[in-house]
Amino acid sequence: MSPVPVIAGTCEDYQRYTSTGSSASFGCGGYTVAFGPKGDLKPYLDRINLIADWGDETLTQSQCSKADLVAVAWGDRCTNNVCARGTAANWEKIGSGPKQRSGSWQSNKCYIQLNFPSTGKKYVTVMIDIIATLEEGGQPVRKNAKGTIIASQFNGTCVSLPDKPPQKTWPSN
Repeated sequence: MSPVPVIAGTCEDYQRYTSTGSSASFGCGGYTVAFGPKGDLKPYLDRINLIADWGDETLTQSQCSKADLVAVAWGDRCTNNVCARGTAANWEKIGSGPKQRSGSWQSNKCYIQLNFPSTGKKYVTVMIDIIATLEEGGQPVRKNAKGTIIASQFNGTCVSLPDKPPQKTWPSN
């Protein structure tokens, strides 16, 4: 009996890749997560966020401040408009890094995440190297790390329905 309101919002195309280490032993370096031609990374998606996160057992309140993440992110930036495999050889750091963070306990959860954002640059390959440690017996012990890579680009306006349908009002007699 009455029009249904719609909400105009932004839409985006995106790709997301997440990987968690299956072992905390990675030699001298950390756990590396890469996304590129083999995963069909779309270079036109020029908003990149590489996320380093805890990939091991959930941290308790007493462990949280003893947990650390260290990470650095890199991208093989396209040097031309083709942006094809083999055409780029321009590795650069993404975001300000390397970064380090200890866990912070808030609202019954341990927050320990590092973000490496980039906008307006096209990449053939992106990667993040992560080291997760937990102090046990006064010594840092390597733990599993988790890396997420999100590539996106806004693509216009989308419409959606509101969360709640409009209330029907009846005319009063």
